[in-house]
Amino acid sequence: MRLGYLLPLFLVLLTTSLSGCGNDTSVSQTKSNFAASETCITCHSAQKTVSPVTLASVTDEWYSSLHNIKKGASCIDCHGSGNGHPSTCGSCHGGATTVGLEFHNPVAAGRCYNCHGVDATVFPLGKGKRHFDIYTTSNAVGTKVPTATYVGTQNTCSNCHAPHKNDLLPQHREWAESGHGKVDADPWIHYTFNTRNTCNRCHTTTGFLKYIKTGNDSAWATKGEQEMLRCNGCHSDYRWARIPSIDFRTPYTPSLQASSGFPTDIGDTKLCIPCHAGLNSGYAIETTTADLTKTSFGTFNSHYMAAAGLMFVKNGFTGFADPTAMSGTLATKNGVSNTPVTYGESLTSSDDGGVLTSTHRKFGTAAMKTDSHPGGRDLVTGGPCVTCHLSGKHHTLKIDAFAFNNICVKCHSKEGTTLLTADNFGTVFIEEQAAIFQNAIMLARTLLHNTYGIDYDSANYPYFFPVGEAHDRDHGFTDWTLTGTLTGSDAKKLLGVCFNINLLSRDPAAYAHARTYARRLLYDSIDFLDDRTMNHSVSATIATTDPAHFTNGGTSALSSPSFNYLVKFNGPKTDGTNATLDTSTERP
Repeated sequence: MRLGYLLPLFLVLLTTSLSGCGNDTSVSQTKSNFAASETCITCHSAQKTVSPVTLASVTDEWYSSLHNIKKGASCIDCHGSGNGHPSTCGSCHGGATTVGLEFHNPVAAGRCYNCHGVDATVFPLGKGKRHFDIYTTSNAVGTKVPTATYVGTQNTCSNCHAPHKNDLLPQHREWAESGHGKVDADPWIHYTFNTRNTCNRCHTTTGFLKYIKTGNDSAWATKGEQEMLRCNGCHSDYRWARIPSIDFRTPYTPSLQASSGFPTDIGDTKLCIPCHAGLNSGYAIETTTADLTKTSFGTFNSHYMAAAGLMFVKNGFTGFADPTAMSGTLATKNGVSNTPVTYGESLTSSDDGGVLTSTHRKFGTAAMKTDSHPGGRDLVTGGPCVTCHLSGKHHTLKIDAFAFNNICVKCHSKEGTTLLTADNFGTVFIEEQAAIFQNAIMLARTLLHNTYGIDYDSANYPYFFPVGEAHDRDHGFTDWTLTGTLTGSDAKKLLGVCFNINLLSRDPAAYAHARTYARRLLYDSIDFLDDRTMNHSVSATIATTDPAHFTNGGTSALSSPSFNYLVKFNGPKTDGTNATLDTSTERP
């Protein structure tokens, strides 16, 4: 009788013991996740098991995750039923000491793909998604190529998602729509970047991490795999700590003997600089010994989005005049405003001993504490890139309503008499500033076309072509002497003008990243183009070349915004009109 009573009880206990560890199928599909995980939770709560990364309780994290709330996955669905735990039977009767399969690291074991793989049936991340390399798109030149992917041979799920609390954060969605996260954006798919030396360091996450850790930018693969800038390109783990930054130095010699280094107090902005400093500077043109009757512009290409090179005043072509000559620019020097300064001083950052200052460049540093804009004096951490483009951990990278409310309004509350708001900031301020910047670039391009027979085409390498010729690699402009009509010095200046046009066109927000530096590069380029002499003739040239955009109001009316962008007046009169233009100091 006693045996008959104990046998059913033993079977009940055995069943309970095994079900506590679960089985290797999706338990949560047959009973609630919490019930399937209850035994795990009981032990691990008592043991106070914490995540080695977040240091939070793993049971608390899972309990508040979508895997539990949405009945997605129990502990056993991810970790298996064994997990190295002693078997109730084996501990007394010998034999196996574990039950079922065990996965201490489900991510490494590929368990995520059971539910989220391309062909999974629970929540697949297949067609129409961005996690896997399963569809193609066309790059900028029309070639059908694979898109970049979130998951690849060098990236796992836990690079972007916490294993126990794996909710989709707002930052995930924002990043996915940003330039860094778009799987079909040309910077990630134009070439097979992981197989290309140098390119891979900024056009793949794997190459970037290798480069900043070792300085090695050689190709890391022999076959194609496209990557965008994934989460682990900036973050060391799913706690979202930033990876250690480096004190980057430009891969080129900066103009006017500026430092090749960048300020050391710019915080996480250091992570942005290696890929936004550019690949070349105008100084390479000043010092070239190439035969300028047969040299492609590609030899001196600045590359794309060189915003850091512009902001920190490193990369423009400035070889239009003797650096020691007076420039026609008035600036604050040694605490004295409206002081005449040399050409070199006017085009050198205050960080490198020049007079070119910038509030935007000071963003996110201690220098903001004493800035002339009181509203921004609390913007003292992160450096300029992070302050503006990642304010409040916002990951769209856009200067949008969120950025305006958190950053821009601190200094820009009005434009003229118009009160700026999150709703009108884009149209009233940003678009207007962008328009006058683009007008200045187009004015330079017009002179280049009309006077020198050269067209600029940013979409086709090598970007500069003889007027009337096909825009392809075989027809790039190469004779910068114009068949011997220009001296070697002037040929370099013409090539330098093209360098500045390309450099500034590649950073459409240069008017904000480096407002004064960009204006001066454009002013000098136009001053050379109009008569090959640096003689402060820009005010007359722009008003004649494009009177619709560049209107000189003189002393009777206000000049147009585009005119005032390029030309510095002595100041407004009391009635609001312009003071008399002194051409000797018109250079901004």
